[in-house]
Amino acid sequence: MLPWSKTQGSINDEQIWRYQVTDILIEGYRLETAPKGRARVRDLGAGGLLIAGYLIVTRIGGLEAAKIGFQAGPLPLYLTDFLLIFLLLYCLFLRSGKTIVWLIGGRGIGIAGQSIWLLILASVFHTVAAFPAWGILAIRDLAIFSYALFFPLAYFILDTPAKAATLVRIMAYAGAGLAFLLVVDVFTGLHFYFEAGSRVLTDDRVQVASYASGDEGGMCAFAVCAMLAYLMTERRGRVWYFLLMLVAILGVALPQTRAATIGIAMAAAFALLLVGPGTRIISLMSAIGLLVLAYLFVTLLPETELARTIWAFYKAVTSGVSVSGDDNAYFRLLRWNAVLELWQGSPFIGIGFGKPIIPEFLIQRAERGLNAGLPHNSFLTTVARMGLIGLALLLTPWLTAIYRAARATSYSRYRPDAFAVAIVLVCMLGYANFVLFIERPMHAAALWIMAAAACRLSDRAVQ
Repeated sequence: MLPWSKTQGSINDEQIWRYQVTDILIEGYRLETAPKGRARVRDLGAGGLLIAGYLIVTRIGGLEAAKIGFQAGPLPLYLTDFLLIFLLLYCLFLRSGKTIVWLIGGRGIGIAGQSIWLLILASVFHTVAAFPAWGILAIRDLAIFSYALFFPLAYFILDTPAKAATLVRIMAYAGAGLAFLLVVDVFTGLHFYFEAGSRVLTDDRVQVASYASGDEGGMCAFAVCAMLAYLMTERRGRVWYFLLMLVAILGVALPQTRAATIGIAMAAAFALLLVGPGTRIISLMSAIGLLVLAYLFVTLLPETELARTIWAFYKAVTSGVSVSGDDNAYFRLLRWNAVLELWQGSPFIGIGFGKPIIPEFLIQRAERGLNAGLPHNSFLTTVARMGLIGLALLLTPWLTAIYRAARATSYSRYRPDAFAVAIVLVCMLGYANFVLFIERPMHAAALWIMAAAACRLSDRAVQ
């Protein structure tokens, strides 16, 4: 018999023990009675459905859909801001205990949640210090890093691995849907959704056709990685995943999104490390076969639209590798050098919020909006604003989510989805080196939602 106290008016050891046993039994029952497969869409709850709807709308609708909103005085509020406010209210009412505990001290989600809490807290301090001098520009930088709040909110809303797995699938299929629309739009010649443009490449000033934007190309790249994961890990539906992956690859090729190509390469290399030798060999042989097939197609049928797309994509990638021979790549290199020189003056805490980090002569006339004058590298933006401390706070939850999802592939009943979200996050890691990634609300929201799904997929059942 336990030696608990009988003192009146206080919680004794017997009551504490009973509460703990009750919590364990309830949690065990919840996990045992949870559906063995992925959760149905209608089972996601209001918060989960809203997240799913947001991912679909911003994948299919692209940057323009994410810009839906209005101006509240000097402060613009967009679709992502509305979602964040709703999810915060939702969690405060329906996940109040966990949400309040996290808001007070960053507890409840491990080191990833604590890093996010410190990142947002540091952002608030930077904003308070910079607002008198830089005003709305300081608020802009606060928003960039405060979108990390999506991580804990999504984690609390996706309260089972089944729900997280369903959301990963939704994002993957929505990205493939975007790629399908782009392919149909271009190859039918209708151009009803995406405008046709051109890109000048290499020292020879070669001009190639380009469609959509790098933001759409990036979202298609995430679908490529997810379909690759499902192709590697699932036995059924492989033809379906393979076809969707090819469509998504075309979705990356049509806008010539080179940053996304680097992300895909990093993700594919990481995926090969997570699979067995047999799958690794088959995957490498399949990749070589696709490259040979693409070469033969361009050589034998050069006048077809598909051949022109493949050739333009190849020229774009090789032009980017040359750097000095490509205006777009050189534009980034100059900005990166300027940011690194500025950062050296305050390496640990950065120069703060609001203050320009790109010299005026490097800012192009075509740049518009609050994001003008940024280095097109999210990690350099972070290290310039918040120094090495801020960069560590940004990367810790990101890398932790990748690690936890990768580990979950060895024990989770949702192995394909854990695998998919792990390599999607790696792709985002590569993509963010060359574009406005966390600076774009729709990309930042997707990043932290997928990181939350990765951490939730790594949950183990209560024994």
